[in-house]
Amino acid sequence: MEKVCSCCGKELKDSNVDQSDNKPLSHGICDDCKFHILAQGGVKLREYLNHVGVPIFIVDKNNRILASNKQAVETFKKNLPKVDDVLCGVVFECDHARLPEGCGKTVHCSGCTVRICIVKTIETGEVFSRVPAYLDSTREATNKVHFLISTEKFGDAVLLRVEDVSQMELYMDHVK
Repeated sequence: MEKVCSCCGKELKDSNVDQSDNKPLSHGICDDCKFHILAQGGVKLREYLNHVGVPIFIVDKNNRILASNKQAVETFKKNLPKVDDVLCGVVFECDHARLPEGCGKTVHCSGCTVRICIVKTIETGEVFSRVPAYLDSTREATNKVHFLISTEKFGDAVLLRVEDVSQMELYMDHVK
């Protein structure tokens, strides 16, 4: 799969993808365009993310949300001040995030798909696409809320995309 910048079309060389397999194109954003959009283009990061059309979070190495788009805020039934600078597990309403140790510090967190993908993407630059993930929830009959995530490196952070969110939206309606 060839990975290209969605703004300028330049090939993204650090995508860790085999270029010889003739798979479809995938898009990201190069550092040059990212800085152009943020600095010279006058477009705020959140404004840019709002054009993506699916829930997107920018997350740091500690799983703390740095920014999000309108779709993420609506899906997770939050308002913007509540989402920024909050751990993913808290925003996602993970049962383990409610424990005294908090998100990222319980015995359960070591197996968290969201956490693993974010950390691995930050450390290695590896891109993850449509990885099945779930939340433990005592509020749901199945005890698990399933969804898909994709990650890619975004400067010193990770762009976390949440897909197949129909069950997530139902869950968020139920917990509020």
